[in-house]
Amino acid sequence: MKRKKIFSGLVLFAMVMSITACAMGKDDTSEVQIMQTESISTEKGNDEQKETTSHDTQNSEMQDSENQATEMQQSEKQEPQQLETWESQQQVQDEADADLEERLAQYREEREGMTNVAMGNGVSGYGAPNADNFGFQADTADYMQNFDSRELNKAYETAKKYVTETLAISVETKAVVYPCIDSRITEIYEAEDKGVADGYDSKNIFVCEYCDNGTWQYLILVRDGKDSGWSVIHHGGSYKE
Repeated sequence: MKRKKIFSGLVLFAMVMSITACAMGKDDTSEVQIMQTESISTEKGNDEQKETTSHDTQNSEMQDSENQATEMQQSEKQEPQQLETWESQQQVQDEADADLEERLAQYREEREGMTNVAMGNGVSGYGAPNADNFGFQADTADYMQNFDSRELNKAYETAKKYVTETLAISVETKAVVYPCIDSRITEIYEAEDKGVADGYDSKNIFVCEYCDNGTWQYLILVRDGKDSGWSVIHHGGSYKE
């Protein structure tokens, strides 16, 4: 009887183990299936992401091309407009320069009639027209007021010597050098960029003009201080050259 009980117990244990093994086998199969499903889903997701990235890249390249084409079109439109604007501004400047040259010629002609005028007893007089009558601003020649007569005499002596000796020009005007009336030159006293006279204070800069075979040119003189001598550092048509 005791052996039957033992045998029955072993049979029951074997059945339980068999059932457990089957259950575990099913669970393993389920896990494999789940892993396979997740792997397939991941690969599919990666493929979709690659396709999306590729599509975005293509869209970005197309957008860049469209932007470049638009910029080129805008640039092509702007270039003629900019050229037209520049030409218009240049025309205005040319007309202003032509008008100024005409008034300068009239002023200089009248000034010549007032230069080296015999006053009697061997005395000669030097005068100048009223700048206002020729449309020049009153302050155009005001720079002369920055210097006393002694300073002016030294400046003119230096300028005259430079024209006749250094440049070796034989002028046809009554005087060798004259005060400058051209506002394009006298602006040097107010300009921040003093061109060839850069580094010099306005009170140490002197400008004057002379005529070289019918063409009026300008001298730029500088000095280190009030008691220093003048020297010519430039001659030409502009102080910016």
